[in-house]
Amino acid sequence: MKFIKYHLPLILFLLLIFIMSSLPGETISSISFKFSDKILHAGAYFILYFLFHHSLSKQGKFEFIKENAFLFAFLFTVLYAASDEFHQMYNPTRNADVYDLVADAVGGLIAYFSARFIIFLKSRNVDNISA
Repeated sequence: MKFIKYHLPLILFLLLIFIMSSLPGETISSISFKFSDKILHAGAYFILYFLFHHSLSKQGKFEFIKENAFLFAFLFTVLYAASDEFHQMYNPTRNADVYDLVADAVGGLIAYFSARFIIFLKSRNVDNISA
């Protein structure tokens, strides 16, 4: 049950990203305006960060990773983004783009700071209740 709740969503999302990056670029999105692809990249990796964090913070095998889930979630998000761009180098219908990698990292970074801010607000709220 723990696997389904904490780890399966991450695995399915990673699989979705891999499948999407295997499709021809024109078939993926009908949204088209300046920088729309970068916004979609940032949004996908924003979600991926939270799924990584959720999974890492609930695993029990590696305590150091669990204790530093915020940082490791960002690291794994960026590493997966880099591997996705590497994968696209070998797909004849796609091309690797360093700006896509930057957009992915920015999405992960926004998620990192969002998660930290949420924790900060929760801790403030708990302090206000107990005071």
